[in-house]
Parts: sequence; C-alpha cells; structure tokens
Amino acid sequence: MADDAAIAGTNHTSFGHPAVLAPAPPAAPAAGAEYALLVRDLLETAERHDRSLGVRALAVVTVSAVLLMSQVGWAFLVRGSNSPDVSAIAVVLAVLAVVFLLAAAAVAAQTGAAWRTRTLDPATLPDEIWARWGHPGDDPIAKTTATRLALWAAAHEVGQRRARYLHTAIRLLVTALVAEVLAVLLAG
Repeated sequence: MADDAAIAGTNHTSFGHPAVLAPAPPAAPAAGAEYALLVRDLLETAERHDRSLGVRALAVVTVSAVLLMSQVGWAFLVRGSNSPDVSAIAVVLAVLAVVFLLAAAAVAAQTGAAWRTRTLDPATLPDEIWARWGHPGDDPIAKTTATRLALWAAAHEVGQRRARYLHTAIRLLVTALVAEVLAVLLAG
C-alpha cells in the first residue's frame, strides 16, 4: 500500500511502469522553415484555385449548352406556330444570343484547357534545386523554397490567365441570356 501511495501522484501505470504520454510538441521551426511553409501553402492555394476555375468553366459550358438548346427549341416553336411573323429585332437578338452562347462556351473551354506551365520532373528535381543555389554548402530549406517560389509564380500566372478567360466567358453568358430574354419578349 505504501508503494501505491508513493506512486499515486506520479504518472505510472498500474504495473509500476511510466505511462506513455502524448508526444511533446514539436520544436519551433527555424526562421527559414516558416518561410518555406508559407511558400508551400501559397503553391497549394494556387493549385486549388486553378482547379476551382476549371470546375467553374465546366459550369459555364454546361449552362451555355442548356441555354443554346432552349434557344433552338424556341426557334422551332416560333417557326411551327401559326402566329404572325416574328419581328426582325427578335430574330436578330435570338441569333446574337446563339453567337454569344457559343462564344461563352468556347472561351470557357479555353479556361479548362491544359496550359503549358512549369512543373517538376522527379528526375530533374536536383538540377532544379541546384539551379537556384550554386554552392554545395547552401541551405536546403532555402533551395526548396526558391524552387517552390518558381512553381508558385508559374501556377499563379496560369491561374490569372484562366480567371480572365472565365470572367470573359461569364460576361458573354450573361449577355447571351439578356439577348435571349429580350428576343422571347419581343416575339411574344
């Protein structure tokens, strides 16, 4: 019993062996390591943003196709009906809507296209790292960070280009939608 009382305030198992505690918190990273982690996060964020642009571009293409089909259906309804002639302005707006829808789909498809970007081949990774730091005694964290920065710059440039294409595609899509609504209202 005395032994139990002696070890009651310590961290031991019932068998008298020290219990395994949670691992100690990691040591604070070196100043260069913090910067390397920041650059890695920037690169990962740029890649996630680029993937989300591709998804949005696919949505624009899908919406363009649906609106184009509705425009074609509207044209068949007008043509097959016994209603008086449709005004020339409505026809012009309908044709413009089709042109804008096709343009929006084409521009959005360019957003999702494979852009030539800088990537690393595992076989050439050492050369990429040493190209940024020419001396064998250089800090590996700094070399890795410089390589990640180059990749981030390339990914950021491609992401910005894709964002501009997507923005243009959305503008074309909205313009087509307005033209289509006006054409239907004028044909009314």
